[in-house]
Amino acid sequence: MKRKSNQLKKCTLLLVYLTTLSIIVSAEDAQPQCPPPIQDIGGDFVYSINIPDDPLIEHYISEYTTDSGQRTMAVILDRGSPYLGFIYNRLIEAGMPPELMYLPAIESGFRAWAVSSSGAAGFWQFMMNSIGPYDIEVDEWRDDRRDFWRATEAAVHKLQFNYERTGSWPLAIAAYNCG
Repeated sequence: MKRKSNQLKKCTLLLVYLTTLSIIVSAEDAQPQCPPPIQDIGGDFVYSINIPDDPLIEHYISEYTTDSGQRTMAVILDRGSPYLGFIYNRLIEAGMPPELMYLPAIESGFRAWAVSSSGAAGFWQFMMNSIGPYDIEVDEWRDDRRDFWRATEAAVHKLQFNYERTGSWPLAIAAYNCG
C-alpha cells in the first residue's frame, strides 16, 4: 500500500507540473533534456524532465496532495491503468521521457469520450486542425481521436515533432497543449 501511495504522490507531482507547464515555461528558461535510462515501470521513478521551483506549481501540489485531490488522482489513474503499459513502452521505444505517459490523465482523465470546450476529443485531446499529419480520420462514421491505439501513436509522433523543433521537453509539452 505504501508503494502505491508513493507512486500516486510522484504521479501527482508530475501531473501538477505538466498541468501548469504551459503557463510558466518561457523559451529563455527552457533547457534541452535527455531521455532517462530505461527503467522498470514498477520501480523507482527517475524524472527526466526538470521540474522548476515555482509558486504556481507549489500551489497545485498543495491542492492535489489533499485527501480529496488524492482520491481524484486515484480514480484517474485507475481508469488509465489498462493503457499505461502500452504508452510507457511506446515512449521508451521512441526514446522519450516515460513520465509523458501521464499526459492523457491531464488531457482527458483517460476518457476516450472526453471533449473539451474547444472541441478537442479523445484520450490525447486532438483538435480537428492538428490531426492531418498523424493518420487520424474523422468523418460521420468514425473519430480516430477516440481510438486509443491510433491516438497514442499520433501523440507520440506529435510530441517527438515538437521536441525536434524546440529541443526542450517543457516547450514540446507546452506546444502540444496549445494544439
